[in-house]
Amino acid sequence: LVEKELNMSSLGNYFHYLWNFNEETNFKKIKKLHPGNHLKFDKLNFKINSWFKISELIEADGEFIPNYSNFNEAIFDVTKRQFQGDVKIGAFASGGLDSTGIITALNENELSIDSLYNVYYNKKEVEMEGFPDDRLYYELLRDSTNIKGYDIQFENTDLELLSEIAGINEELDADLSAISTYKVCELARN
Repeated sequence: LVEKELNMSSLGNYFHYLWNFNEETNFKKIKKLHPGNHLKFDKLNFKINSWFKISELIEADGEFIPNYSNFNEAIFDVTKRQFQGDVKIGAFASGGLDSTGIITALNENELSIDSLYNVYYNKKEVEMEGFPDDRLYYELLRDSTNIKGYDIQFENTDLELLSEIAGINEELDADLSAISTYKVCELARN
């Protein structure tokens, strides 16, 4: 076991960028696992193993395997494996490029998304903070796909949820998207 000691450099990055780079955490001598890895331990011994190595997915000429012919095909192939369950599928649609592209690709390949969820801020706060307002793009996506949309407005009182969310998360998170995720899950559950 290691002594709890704050990593001031990492805390600086965390408060400035809202996340920590690479394996850094807010504590010295405590590191995050790299993506695609898992930790196996037995008493005091441990070993870090990879689920896969990216180098094994690259052919000699530098092409990734499999070589998808287009974005829709790649998104469809990756996502259809996740569509295994006995509940309807909902999607968080911010109106940004990522969620719009993925939802459009799935819809074009006839994977059934039952509902879209969008969390938005009131117009005054968006203008005051200088955030881009992607709500127009969400509305265009919702209307063009004919998928039922659920709109959730972020309220200042929602900040009170942070204490509850902090007890659930495994890592400190200054990113308020945790509140949005919580609110979407709460609505989807009901």
